[in-house]
Amino acid sequence: MDDGVEARGNLAPSIPREPPQSPVPHTNSELGLLPDNDWDLSVVLGYGVSINCDRETSLCSGGRHGHVAPLISTTPSPEGVDVDTLTQRELIDLHKDENVIIQTHNDILVNPPKGFVEFIQKLFDLDELNAKFITSAVIEGYYKVFCEEGRHIVYYPKISNMGKFNPYRKHKTAKRSSIRIVKALLELAGYLQNKVKKGIYLIVLELTFPKDFSYKLFDDFDGTIKKAKACFKDFYDWFKSLKLRSRDEELGLTANLHLWSSKNPFEPHVHFHINIVNLIWNKAEKKFIRFSPKLDVDELKRVWKDILHKHGIETPENVDVHVRFIEICNEWENKNDLFRRFRYCGRSVILDFCRYFEDHEFDDSLLSNKEYLINLLSYVNRRLNYGWLRYISRILKLLDEIRAEEMDDFTKEEEELILKDLVRLHGFDDESEELKQFDTPSEFLELFYNAKDWYCPICGGKAKLLGVVTADTIDRLKDKGIKYYKWDQIRHRWVCYNE
Repeated sequence: MDDGVEARGNLAPSIPREPPQSPVPHTNSELGLLPDNDWDLSVVLGYGVSINCDRETSLCSGGRHGHVAPLISTTPSPEGVDVDTLTQRELIDLHKDENVIIQTHNDILVNPPKGFVEFIQKLFDLDELNAKFITSAVIEGYYKVFCEEGRHIVYYPKISNMGKFNPYRKHKTAKRSSIRIVKALLELAGYLQNKVKKGIYLIVLELTFPKDFSYKLFDDFDGTIKKAKACFKDFYDWFKSLKLRSRDEELGLTANLHLWSSKNPFEPHVHFHINIVNLIWNKAEKKFIRFSPKLDVDELKRVWKDILHKHGIETPENVDVHVRFIEICNEWENKNDLFRRFRYCGRSVILDFCRYFEDHEFDDSLLSNKEYLINLLSYVNRRLNYGWLRYISRILKLLDEIRAEEMDDFTKEEEELILKDLVRLHGFDDESEELKQFDTPSEFLELFYNAKDWYCPICGGKAKLLGVVTADTIDRLKDKGIKYYKWDQIRHRWVCYNE
């Protein structure tokens, strides 16, 4: 066993952890074989920058950062693909040859659909001008940065004057909060990787309430939330009794209470999004204890059903409980999934209303439960941290003093379950597509940096701010031939908008 790693009880010999081979290539020649619509930044950045999580060179810590030119593919667009569209890799190639203008946000977040503006206007009895003011944002100008890797200038929007109900404002808030916790978890996992051999995971858990209970929000908004939180407290107490052995031990988990359906935010749907790190912290001994992330779903359902009954909530025969896993490590697929997961948990209902009105017109009948909708838009979906995650920043300052051990509970069944979940991670399903809502490639680059750092929004290389230019200047630059690209979320390509 590694020096400094303690065993709890009769710990069996450590099982070498051999995760499945990442589909991310290691060479430029391999990059050329990837599908041209694959924009995942693992392809572009994963092996072009230092991603070992030691304290001196970690890109995921709040400290020093390395900047190394990413591996680039020069593979041309396949036959039949519009020449005015680029993959993420091709855009990186382009910015090494010429200056580029890009849009780093989804259009509807800054200027939401007409139906969304009308919905806010009618809900709060506003005039048209005020409704537009509190739902929109303004592109104040364009940042002009010099990319030290690409050796060219990149222009991208500076967004300001975001109204109270502007979707971009809500999206940005959830994004910043997610980046902070993901960076902290990556730094911790990076330090423990030589002490804990069996894998550190985020256990992703959803606890759902019956439909009839959710609809009580219409008549008793605050009371329904209070009862839901009481149910979660009982679940948390049960989970602690299952895993902890002394008062000095703490779990690390987060919880968000969502009150609405993401697909139809007008429909109440009370459910908890819970994220549990499979590490117990012993405060007295300054030691982490790793436990298997595998949970007995049948037991979870039984416990959750009993808790609901205890609080007088009638349930169907089967209650909805969902579990999956994300390994906390520096593979880009995992980083992206962690980021999306926390961002999704912390998202505002405003984003789902915005998306709803992409596909639907406003109708007065949608306001049949006006008081409920006002309460819902006033609800703050705050992430609550429990156990050692409340003070993870203090723990990170003690890394040199921390020890670790592993419970003897790693089984072949756990390994198979995790491998199965990694297939989901690299594939496409309704949940993964839901998490990608409003994504642009530029957002994930923020996982590398402190908030005060300037970086290239195309390649992630270190950049210098040269100033802010006006929209008129951008128009003149476009007329002179500098290309302006927007991200197309459907095609997963950058589209040129110079015409």
